[in-house]
Amino acid sequence: MAKLTTTMCQVLTKAAIENLGQRKIYSIVDVLQEDPKKLAAISKLDFKDIVTLRQTLLTNFCPFPRQGLDAYNELLSQCSYLPSGIESFDKLLGGGFLTGRVYEVCGVSGSGKTQLCLTVATNVALKLKKTVHFVDTKLDFSGKRVHSILETKEPCVEIIGSTMEKILVTRVNSYNELYSFLYHLKNQLLQEPGVARMIIIESLPAVFFQYMGAHNLDSLGLLNSLASLIKYIAHEHFVSIVIVNLASLWVEEESAPLVHDENEAESSVPVIDIKPALGKYWAHIPNTRLYIEQCGNSNVRKITVMKSTHLSLGSFCNISVSSEGVK
Repeated sequence: MAKLTTTMCQVLTKAAIENLGQRKIYSIVDVLQEDPKKLAAISKLDFKDIVTLRQTLLTNFCPFPRQGLDAYNELLSQCSYLPSGIESFDKLLGGGFLTGRVYEVCGVSGSGKTQLCLTVATNVALKLKKTVHFVDTKLDFSGKRVHSILETKEPCVEIIGSTMEKILVTRVNSYNELYSFLYHLKNQLLQEPGVARMIIIESLPAVFFQYMGAHNLDSLGLLNSLASLIKYIAHEHFVSIVIVNLASLWVEEESAPLVHDENEAESSVPVIDIKPALGKYWAHIPNTRLYIEQCGNSNVRKITVMKSTHLSLGSFCNISVSSEGVK
């Protein structure tokens, strides 16, 4: 609890603080736990001033109890689902992206992560009329691709233009630029609540690989600062944040098939371990982690729930990637 200062109450003088300090009464908690008559004797203040001091401290610095039902109803009024516009994907998510949560979409290169994000951003801006911040760290955002997706959904040129204006693209190529943008957005949300409902970061490893390594001790500190800022924006302003992450496939050495001769191989199936980038420290940051993979050589992609606080682990859905976007 905060230490006593003269700015907390007009009756609290510097001399009174020094007198209280001599009896080891330094903080607001110490004052509220002590007997008022004893405080008056120690601080040399009038008893009326002590009563005023206690009431002021209680009003300005102490929380007041609330009924659980009131807190729950307030939370429901602020939370909402943002449908992705992809039927099977929304069914997997239980209705869409829940505001106040951090989602991660991970997969190997070429698995369809970018196409999924572009389609989600387009549908949220078109159908929900919500502003979407798209953070492009690879500097390869395609406005033409978004326009082509919109043309298959909406024939009106004016609506297409207004929808594209709701997708605000920010290009960053370093950690400092990414952090500065998110910090600026946090301040903007404090002044204009609800100005943004979804943030897509595509992709996070692009700005972190230069800091990763056994001999670079700054990486965890930078990752912690960014994670704290992302969590704050999501939880305090009820924004749904979608982060794209890379993943690599590792084959366990013990389970790999052993070749006995040129024409014969062991029939055991190797165990493949999926390892998202950014290491074990980042693993607890997303509320939900989704793994996307290509099914053979087709346009079909499989999305599996790897980790979630509210979805069933191992549940999955199939989507398809085409010129019209993701369906």
